[in-house]
Amino acid sequence: PTCLAVDAENVYWINALPQPTGASGHSQVMRCAIGGCNDHPTVLWDGLYPIGGIAVEQGAVWWPTGPGAINANYGEMPNVMSCAVGGCSNTPTSHLQWRGEFGAFAANATSWFVADVDAVVSTCPLAGCGASPATVFTDEYEISSIALNGTDVYWANSAGNVLACPLAGCGDAGAAIAGHSSPANVLAADDSHLYWLVPGATRVGGGKIGPVTQWLEGGVYESPVPGGSDA
Repeated sequence: PTCLAVDAENVYWINALPQPTGASGHSQVMRCAIGGCNDHPTVLWDGLYPIGGIAVEQGAVWWPTGPGAINANYGEMPNVMSCAVGGCSNTPTSHLQWRGEFGAFAANATSWFVADVDAVVSTCPLAGCGASPATVFTDEYEISSIALNGTDVYWANSAGNVLACPLAGCGDAGAAIAGHSSPANVLAADDSHLYWLVPGATRVGGGKIGPVTQWLEGGVYESPVPGGSDA
């Protein structure tokens, strides 16, 4: 399992499976009741693509696929897709085919946000925007994670920076929240604080001296968001 999302009744996640020859990946979108499902989760979608994130909003599960397939027989270019939480007969709705690779992803009650391989974050209403999403911001570094609250979008980039931008966009002028020697790889936000994980940058063990026994310098961090309150 890679990415997780929850609503009032279920937990949803992505299974990353072995990649078949010629495909760009193999992933499943899964659902299980919060109270358990007797080790028999429901497969909402099964496709030969990697998936860079998951969200559940307005009675549907949302995710981006990408990169595109190596073998044309495996179908579409990178896409943003959705499936009703009750299932869609393995036929999700396609919202945006894209020219490059999709990565980090987040959604709220009205819109989804996705980062592409060019470090551009775009947004589109859940109801759709054709092939013309709006650009929220453009970073000079690869984007690894996105989070949202009621006013802003937050992201972590490969340079180790955590930044913020209004949901309506800010071009390339994101406000810096924090900086680390290692990129943050998980973000979460509410209307007062931002939280993130930084993996360890220094290993103990590994290589010819045996297995890795520790990663040092990692941590779980939090910070008040711009305009937020420590309360």
